[in-house]
Amino acid sequence: MLLIFFPQVMGVGYEYVDQALNSGMPLKMLFLLCIVKLVATIISYASGNAGGIFAPSLYLGAMVGGVVGVLVHRWAPLLTGDPGAYALVGMGTLFAGIIRTPITSVFMIFELTQDYQILVPLMIANMLSFLISARYQPKPIYHALLEQDNVHLPATGGRAAGRTWLARDIMTRDLTFVPPESSVEDAWSLAAPRPAKCFLVGSEQALRGLITRDTLEAAVQSDKASAPVTSLLLDGWAHLHPDQPLELALERLAQGPGLLPVISRTGDRRVEGVITLETIMRALGPQAAAVRKEGGE
Repeated sequence: MLLIFFPQVMGVGYEYVDQALNSGMPLKMLFLLCIVKLVATIISYASGNAGGIFAPSLYLGAMVGGVVGVLVHRWAPLLTGDPGAYALVGMGTLFAGIIRTPITSVFMIFELTQDYQILVPLMIANMLSFLISARYQPKPIYHALLEQDNVHLPATGGRAAGRTWLARDIMTRDLTFVPPESSVEDAWSLAAPRPAKCFLVGSEQALRGLITRDTLEAAVQSDKASAPVTSLLLDGWAHLHPDQPLELALERLAQGPGLLPVISRTGDRRVEGVITLETIMRALGPQAAAVRKEGGE
């Protein structure tokens, strides 16, 4: 429906960006395309179909910069640059704020223009954009999008000097799964004879979630034995990847019910193992003793 009235927002739209950079677009159209492109980008990306953020950030930046350029140029035509220069700086500035790459933005705009005069205002605008975006959204957008798909990148400088234990070193593959199609009664029959306080629901190839012993017991006692076990899954359960460090495992283990699944980085929720306080103590006990012996303690 948007494209019927505003075909200019279809695709990457570089031809319209070029018009904005060359001051060939009126103020009203710049403003409307900025609004419509933002709405169209949100709908397109949220739909899960092919779409992106890179090109729309350039498009939106050029339109916003063009709007500012036209307004400022009307107010002080003798003291300000051409509206196209504002569109160019706006394009680089919004890109730097969204993608969080201010230096890349400077090189990219300079490659387009080969104009040294624009570098200083562009660098100032880029740093302001970077600081503002980091202040109000500390997590970069690509990191946030990866975490939506349960992919967590290792933190910069996360590995300490010396010996570092990773999740793969301390996890166990002694896994017990509650089938996701089970009823609460069936799940309790499986869980009751086991000492664990929390259980995995799903399969080794596709983890559905976690459920605690207390939740199962309470459901059985409240006549919910026939309810599906998936209706009792914990919300927001934590997990880890095999190459993440012990420090993060301890932090996330403290936030959960005492069971920390170790998930493959492939994004398909395949379970590599689990971590509990007992597995940490069992893994670190002999190694810590060896380290103390090597150090003469």
